[in-house]
Amino acid sequence: TLVQMMFSNTYIEYIYDVFHTYYGGRSRGLVVKAFTRLSAHNYLVNDAQVPNSIFDAMFQEVLKGNIDDEISTMALLLYFSKLERFTDLQRNWIQENVEKFVDAGKLLPFFKKFDTFIRLPQDIFLKTYLVYKSERERQVFVKYSFDTGTRGKQKTERRRMEEVVSGVYVLEFVVFHGERLVYSIEDDPNGNAKIYESDVLKKRTFSDKNMSRFEQINSMLVKQEMRKDRELLEELDVYINTVHLFEENLRIL
Repeated sequence: TLVQMMFSNTYIEYIYDVFHTYYGGRSRGLVVKAFTRLSAHNYLVNDAQVPNSIFDAMFQEVLKGNIDDEISTMALLLYFSKLERFTDLQRNWIQENVEKFVDAGKLLPFFKKFDTFIRLPQDIFLKTYLVYKSERERQVFVKYSFDTGTRGKQKTERRRMEEVVSGVYVLEFVVFHGERLVYSIEDDPNGNAKIYESDVLKKRTFSDKNMSRFEQINSMLVKQEMRKDRELLEELDVYINTVHLFEENLRIL
């Protein structure tokens, strides 16, 4: 039966066909809810391939109010982020739920795919996001340093990753031009640290007329590297005036 297949430890290739047969008949709500949640977890946390038809069924169950958990919601958002167009119903649902996650401080990088119709925090475009997927409720820490290419000793820090939704951990950084974020992830539920990943992240450069302070600093670093001294001095002057104006306004408040 579908229930037995769901909770077996082995992957059964035709399980989705069995679900569709079950779903099209006199299905029980609890079984449908359990299967769609399992599929959502496998897709979001385990990066499993899940047929589009499963997400169609999942979305219908969400609209009916039968499914409302965070994993299913985030998995649906991830699925929608890979589509090129949406129905009005899907667009409204996406906007409502992305805004709920943003208000709760739960951001994932793929939210940027919706920036054409959702106003997102500027930080999401400026920061580098490190996303790690594992079992839920673990104490996951990252050791990291910024490599600037100099011979000086790099300062290593250690921070805990935030579990945004069950099994998905996130840590954000600001990485300027010329810097490399060198990191290693510790997944340590029982006191025995293991390094699961070690890699280097690079941040792209920005060019925008209305740059934030982070972007201004990044742009100045680029100008310095390219030896564009006149442009560097002009941008430095703008930056200093901007910071001065900001601090003056703070004093007034």
